Amino acid sequence: MRHSSYTCICGSGENSAVLHYGHAGAPNDRTIQDGDMCLFDMGGEYYCFSSDITCSFPANGKFTADQKAIYEAVLRSCRAVMSAMKPGEDAGGREAGPARHSLTPSPFARSTS
Repeated sequence: MRHSSYTCICGSGENSAVLHYGHAGAPNDRTIQDGDMCLFDMGGEYYCFSSDITCSFPANGKFTADQKAIYEAVLRSCRAVMSAMKPGEDAGGREAGPARHSLTPSPFARSTS
């Protein structure tokens, strides 16, 4: 039994930064433009196991300098969280620390104090 675990969410351009933009309840009718960043949030279900995958990429295959900087900052943050997770530990709330720390050198980081 294979199914989608939920309706795909697809945003492009300025809408790629809007959480859950372009889902079945509020469809996205924007045409993808050259140079847009795209965000596709998809999920699959296989024998009652649901998964989620989100991918971001430039529509034309080439990052602008700003797109690349943001993409790499998010990637560093994601990797920091994954490397901080250890078997047998309670992960509740711990993921924010490594993620914030990895964003510190980024011009996109916000102060938390």
